[in-house]
Amino acid sequence: MGKLIIVGTGINPASHLTSDAREWIQKADRVYYIVNGKESEAMILQLRPEAQSLYSLYDPELERAKTYKMMVNLLVGSLFECETVCGVFYGHPSIFVNPAPDAVRTARQMGFEAEILPGISAEDCLFADLVIDPAHRGCQSYEATDFLARTRIFDPTALLVLWQIDGLAVLTAECMEKGFQPKHLDVLAEVLMQTYGPDHPIYIYEAATVPDEKPRIDRLMLRDLPQCQPTGKSTAYVPPIGTVVHDQAMLKRLGLVK
Repeated sequence: MGKLIIVGTGINPASHLTSDAREWIQKADRVYYIVNGKESEAMILQLRPEAQSLYSLYDPELERAKTYKMMVNLLVGSLFECETVCGVFYGHPSIFVNPAPDAVRTARQMGFEAEILPGISAEDCLFADLVIDPAHRGCQSYEATDFLARTRIFDPTALLVLWQIDGLAVLTAECMEKGFQPKHLDVLAEVLMQTYGPDHPIYIYEAATVPDEKPRIDRLMLRDLPQCQPTGKSTAYVPPIGTVVHDQAMLKRLGLVK
């Protein structure tokens, strides 16, 4: 019976690739990968020269959901030919990596053994580089298009993290093409300003992906968000506003006050 192992390279593979992930890349019967940057790809190919890239499945005119389905079919289908299959993905392999958890669930439904090994995500790097403790005020984390399209009810006294702001309302791989200009940042700014006001800060963050590189940390006001230039690596962070109000009745029930 075949086994599917999904691993992550972390954001800076030279520093973040775990020993377990490295071992599976080297010993699996077949390896597929989709990573960010030539340095990351070179590292994978150094560990496993015959590893196969999944980038060729992307089509700027095809919905990404269909591309992800093809990736799942390739990963799971290989289990009928190989004892072990390893899928290597950028960052944490189950955070904004749709085909990875889908492949694991599909493989398990078909009776195969499958698991995901954790990796370091962009959000982990954001907390470190901006010196933020998500437990201090609480943290909300949304994909940017989902945040707008579903009229999310969020708490402005907690941290707000918005992923994939470069690809707002883009369902194809168009946003991965060179020269792509992000859309609808004005809409995102408008929605956020309704709660925070135009003079509230927002950070455009990009983690360092290679050793000795510095992260991108651009601080701007919400009113200026439409003029910023996010990339596929950008994550937005909106600091909390206001104070957290304690529930005095609950504090008494919990014995924290008399």
